[in-house]
Amino acid sequence: FGIRNSDITQIKNNVQLKNVNVQGHYDNQHSELLLHNLSAMLEAKPLTGNLQLKHLQAPEFIGNLKAELNLENLQNFMQLDTIKTLNGQMKLDVQFSGQLSAGTKSKIKNLATSGSMSISDMNLLIKGSNNAFSNMNGNFEFNNNNVQINNLTGNFAHTDFDFKGSFLNAIAFLFKENEDVTVEATLNAKNIDLNEMLTNKGGSGQNYALQFSEHINLNLNSNIEHLVFRCFEATDIYGNIRLNNKKLYADPLTLSTMDGIITTSGIVDGTDTARLIVTCYSEMEKINITKLFSEFENFGETEITDKNLKGTLAAKVNFAAELSPTLKIDADKLYAAVDMTVENGEMNNVEAMKSLSKYIALEELQNIRFATLKNQIEIKKQLITIPK
Repeated sequence: FGIRNSDITQIKNNVQLKNVNVQGHYDNQHSELLLHNLSAMLEAKPLTGNLQLKHLQAPEFIGNLKAELNLENLQNFMQLDTIKTLNGQMKLDVQFSGQLSAGTKSKIKNLATSGSMSISDMNLLIKGSNNAFSNMNGNFEFNNNNVQINNLTGNFAHTDFDFKGSFLNAIAFLFKENEDVTVEATLNAKNIDLNEMLTNKGGSGQNYALQFSEHINLNLNSNIEHLVFRCFEATDIYGNIRLNNKKLYADPLTLSTMDGIITTSGIVDGTDTARLIVTCYSEMEKINITKLFSEFENFGETEITDKNLKGTLAAKVNFAAELSPTLKIDADKLYAAVDMTVENGEMNNVEAMKSLSKYIALEELQNIRFATLKNQIEIKKQLITIPK
């Protein structure tokens, strides 16, 4: 059987697959279906391919596809219900083979691919998401189950990315359940806005959600020029970030922030879906205390805030905390041990200091200045202990 010079119309959007040609052969004795010399034009863009199916109860398949596609026309023709907006250009030249398991819920086994793909000026908005991927350009190579990204650039809302690396077992991860994918890559970015990236789907403002997949492993070398999350800002961020078994590691990560430098190593443990456990060790140099309190939203305090403090901080900090997946901290379970030195410090108009007015004139307590202050502070169960 076959089709020659035919047109297939997607009636809802009036998109046509034109000049469709294919030769087919079906053999019920050997349970085999062959489609070869397939060619067509989707809105003036060509595609060609071949497909062979054997043992149709649980078919083995082998085929190839070569195409130039306008992605908006493809979406209008296919009507994928998970995509709200898709446009741009794609070139595809891929060979594939595998097997579908028998039954109503078919699964792909022994999938292998080879070939290449490129995208240009691609924009994508997933249904239920507030933010779109835009201006995406990239080149990809397929090798069995792996995908090599030679380069991928683009934007996610106000976040930009320049990505290179490998997705190991990526094809099986996309088409089979309970498969793991490992990402080995480098990331360069001029600006990352975590407010947008962590905002819950359908939410707004400060409605965040953070959960880790048990099937995604990540090893990422990052170089980020600027990052913002709520009131916090940092620049010149570089270091290694890993995700394995639902645990996110930063080891180490260096960033410039609040007029100084922070070097940190830490873990975000997401193995319990009901909570995130954060532990880290940080060294801080030349941190502006006013900005520290301001950018960390005064740590939820109202008694001593960025309006009361000045100085330059150097510190070594051991920190542990428990957060909900929406990033709300459990204050009772927060712990910190801080070995700190403050240079050229000031405490201005701190209400608690007025209790010393029996011994020192009140006006002197309203503006306390010191050249150097060294101390070890412990925070545990919402109690701040200052030993001396």
